[in-house]
Amino acid sequence: MFDTLIKSLHLKMTYSVNTFIYALKAIPGLKRILSDKLYTLSWLKALLTVLSILKELITTFLWKFVYVALFIALPTSLHFFKLDDPVVPEWNVVLQVFIVLTIVGGITNNDFFTGSMDKYYAVFLLRMDAKKHAISNYAYLLLRFFLGFLAVGIVGAIIVDAPIWHALLIPLFVVSVKLIASAISVKLYDRSLAKGEEKAPRRFLAFKGESTLRDYVKSFVIGAVFLAAYLPAGFGFVMPVGVSLIIMALGIVGGIVSLFILRNFKNYRKMYQKGITEFLELQTMAQEQVASLDRNKIDDKTVVTSNKKGFEFLNELFVKRHRKILWRSSRNTAVVLLTLIVIAAVMMLIIPEAKEGMNLVITTQLRFVAFGMYAINKGQNYTRALFSNCDHSLLTYPIYRKGSNILKLFKLRLFEISKVNMLPAGILAAGLALLLFLSGGPEKPIYYLVLIVSVLALGVFFSVHYLVMYYLLQPFNVNTEVKSGTYPIIMGATYLVCYMMIQIEVPSMAFGIFTAVFGIIYSIVACVLAYYLAPKTFKLRT
Repeated sequence: MFDTLIKSLHLKMTYSVNTFIYALKAIPGLKRILSDKLYTLSWLKALLTVLSILKELITTFLWKFVYVALFIALPTSLHFFKLDDPVVPEWNVVLQVFIVLTIVGGITNNDFFTGSMDKYYAVFLLRMDAKKHAISNYAYLLLRFFLGFLAVGIVGAIIVDAPIWHALLIPLFVVSVKLIASAISVKLYDRSLAKGEEKAPRRFLAFKGESTLRDYVKSFVIGAVFLAAYLPAGFGFVMPVGVSLIIMALGIVGGIVSLFILRNFKNYRKMYQKGITEFLELQTMAQEQVASLDRNKIDDKTVVTSNKKGFEFLNELFVKRHRKILWRSSRNTAVVLLTLIVIAAVMMLIIPEAKEGMNLVITTQLRFVAFGMYAINKGQNYTRALFSNCDHSLLTYPIYRKGSNILKLFKLRLFEISKVNMLPAGILAAGLALLLFLSGGPEKPIYYLVLIVSVLALGVFFSVHYLVMYYLLQPFNVNTEVKSGTYPIIMGATYLVCYMMIQIEVPSMAFGIFTAVFGIIYSIVACVLAYYLAPKTFKLRT
């Protein structure tokens, strides 16, 4: 059993390391530098293995502390949830909330039956014993839960001055609840086999990703049980510590019984086969749903045409058929912004005292506009729709990949997405300038110009950024799967930079000038790079 665990963990580690190296080689510029010998470098694999082990330690301990701090310690440290009276939480309140949340987690988050590629490789390609693989890996998972919650329990008991032996029950109860949930699912699976209905074992209250009454009911049940962890304590109904200990003890007894049920279960291979098949089907279904969602955004109920020719004709038809994700969405955003601006203006007219606060916000907090422009920009939706409903087919034709044609269509698309983004950007720029005027104006009139230009420059920046990244990296394969290692990194970095701008205290005048200059320079440089590199990089991923 131990040998099976070591082999499966080694396989899982190798799979993760090779996936990382593959993503690393997909970064432009590194593909030619980094050869396939990376897969054989022992020192690199050792380094990545150490990082994977550190990740295991972090998920074993750190996330447990974060979970308990956010969902148990923080709420219970508020005197029956009254924010003005924080106290050290009482142990009986902690145990009551912990028990309910543990039960919810046991029935909704149990990985015993979750399919994965490493399980497929281990059981079906390398022919490992399915029962040994399942039990050994599940025992390893439960051991991590035990150690993590043991550390959390001991620290918590020390803080609230509770007996340490109480803390020893906490990890045992967590493990037992998961064992009970797994044992019940195994019994239900055996029953389905006896009836000739081989239904894959699944987590209780698992969602199918469909908008059905069943899923809505499951959402309601989970929400109700989740609230049950907090509401009773909030109204002063708390079980004595002794009752909580008895519940945990009964759960541990149930976990011991469940151990024998899982040990005597004989259909692990069938269970794996069904679970992995479902896992692969769900992946395919998710890809089809993304493609279907993009197709549903096409306006095919009205006849659209154009008097233009060539790529102008193609671009105009695309824009007209995608009104839902382009102009309609942009108009809706503009209407919301306009409404908020009107409300703010009326509020200042009715309540003159609000002018000072509004003026202070606009003249000192301009950095928040960058994150706002990031949030309302339509560039990422536009590029995904471009690929799903146009480029994924046309890129198979050599004439479409011709450099002059790529650049011609790039200019048309850049002009179009810039127009789409300029509508809400223009409303926001003009609205902020109007609110600034109504609130008394800035110290220096030039701030009006800086404000308007910086907001418009941000709109242009995001339009250029998303389209250029799409042309330079083209991250999708024919199934609309992201196969670029660089694209997700850049998209994540874009969000991170915009978010970090909120945290940095910068004078609004300096920030406005910087964003305006940066936006203009970036747009020029990015378009030049697209002009020279897009004919080589704009192609289907494999």
